[in-house]
Amino acid sequence: MDSAQLQPGSGIPLGKHIIVAARDLTIAQRAVSREIGSHRFTCATAGDEADVRLSCVRLPRSRIFGVQLGSNIVASSSPFTSLQFVVPFSGYVACLRNRHEQPVRPGAALVLRPGEPVNLLWAEHCMALVVWIDDQAIDDLMTPVFGYSRIAEMRFRPSIDLASALGRSVADALGVVMHECENPASLLNRGVTTRAVEDLLLSSLVYAAVEDAHAVGASPGALPCGAHLRRATQFISEHLQDDITVEQLAAAAGVSLRKLQYEFARQFGAGPITMIRREKLRRVRAMLISPGAQDETIGDIAATWGFFDAKYFTKMYVREFGERPSDTRRRHGN
Repeated sequence: MDSAQLQPGSGIPLGKHIIVAARDLTIAQRAVSREIGSHRFTCATAGDEADVRLSCVRLPRSRIFGVQLGSNIVASSSPFTSLQFVVPFSGYVACLRNRHEQPVRPGAALVLRPGEPVNLLWAEHCMALVVWIDDQAIDDLMTPVFGYSRIAEMRFRPSIDLASALGRSVADALGVVMHECENPASLLNRGVTTRAVEDLLLSSLVYAAVEDAHAVGASPGALPCGAHLRRATQFISEHLQDDITVEQLAAAAGVSLRKLQYEFARQFGAGPITMIRREKLRRVRAMLISPGAQDETIGDIAATWGFFDAKYFTKMYVREFGERPSDTRRRHGN
């Protein structure tokens, strides 16, 4: 599927998932703020009447918005650690942070880089998709490929050309998501392929957005041997209740940090930090199921394995197992 085929049949993208259809900008900004954090919307020209339609598909680690506007709107926010992409189907979106950047029109995707405030001019009659990626998901996606210590130093492109090789992968993934989300009986909407389809979309977007993506992973023959991985996994098993760093893990394995990241990505499809967290969560789940731990609170069990923030722990647990820890305990009679 090329970028031209992304155009929705009629009306707002993801039109079966409307969350706002209003002429009051405060209603729109409240809806967006609830989903991804505080935003402010204003009419670009005094006296203009707002006309905003928003749709939203909620995936485990991302939000995908459909946007349709009837007037010029300025959207702004404080800096986010998340990564966002704007894909216009009609009209254009201009980034006001830099007067030298060209407006992004159909056939391209605007990249809103982590750590920068949002300050966009949405042109009248603009229609677009916006993909917002949870900051934890950025770590999970970028760590295996680019190396955990470099995430903060990554150079992001200001936009993605959807006609380029990497851009076509993005367009294909977006097309799959749009079609699956619009079909109530699809495997994505039934939860069967949700994680796989989201992985495809987010990986395509992140890889296309990084300037030096072509330079990464050029030498698969340099991957470490299996013995290195065995030493790393043994170290994790022996020190799981400790606060393990990737630097400690690389030292235990006897390889560089970059080689360690590649080996984990090749073998497990995830980085060391993600694998450590998953193993900790599995240990928590085993204790929740065990009759011998029925007198311990969920909070105490989570803390045993290093999860001291209840909100973060619950979020990670639901993402991994598809249910809340209290549901796990209840189902097993504990």
